[in-house]
Amino acid sequence: MNAAEVQRQHTQVSAMGHMEPLHVGSLLDALARMVHTPAEAFVERDTLLHRCDDEAAQALETSDTRWNNVRRARDQIRLSVRTEHGMTQLVLPQPPVPPGAAPSVAIRTVVIVDVLTPAPDMPPTPLETTTIFAMPIEELAEHAQHRAGWDELVALLQWAPERQVMRYGLRYVLPSDHPLVLHELRIFRATDWSIDASNRPIEWTPSSQIHVRVVSTLRSDVGPGIPKSQQDETALHEAPAKVAGRDRAPGS
Repeated sequence: MNAAEVQRQHTQVSAMGHMEPLHVGSLLDALARMVHTPAEAFVERDTLLHRCDDEAAQALETSDTRWNNVRRARDQIRLSVRTEHGMTQLVLPQPPVPPGAAPSVAIRTVVIVDVLTPAPDMPPTPLETTTIFAMPIEELAEHAQHRAGWDELVALLQWAPERQVMRYGLRYVLPSDHPLVLHELRIFRATDWSIDASNRPIEWTPSSQIHVRVVSTLRSDVGPGIPKSQQDETALHEAPAKVAGRDRAPGS
């Protein structure tokens, strides 16, 4: 795909779930029989953002109880910055959900922002599928560095980093009947990072839990391309229901 053909916006539908590590071997065996393309190792960094409020506005809103519902609803809306394979994306917010709700399917609009920020430094050595789960966290983090300037970009949009999640594991590309829809099944672990005042991760909390996610991505152009309603309908309709509906549970 050349530069002129790269779509700058797309819709993602994710069916999320988790499984016990003892079942991973059976899943990998089934995938080897069903999927004819080899697995790819991946590392993904996801930085969750929150609204930065003007100090004057914050003082007014916290002193007046009539603003409570507004602030509560606004706190539920999250942007995130996601980087994988050298590509940095701005993931637009989902609608607010009731307190304590954990939806098993998420629909997100994603905008590629790598054309807005400088190119990263020389990428690290390629990832290997046989060693991805055994690599040190610090080495994995080098494979998913956000492009330079991402923090200035989100600051201009009045957002600030809150925490980071790094996901690493195996990615399988599933068959698709639609030329614009990409289906993936991902088997991964996730690590949470806390962020210091300079937007750098300082402490990480590893997890031994194995997560499974089916992601269906509908690619479209920004502007007058495919209408949002049609994006959602196509992505949901084309999602691999048999895989996405199996053992679904709230996950990471």
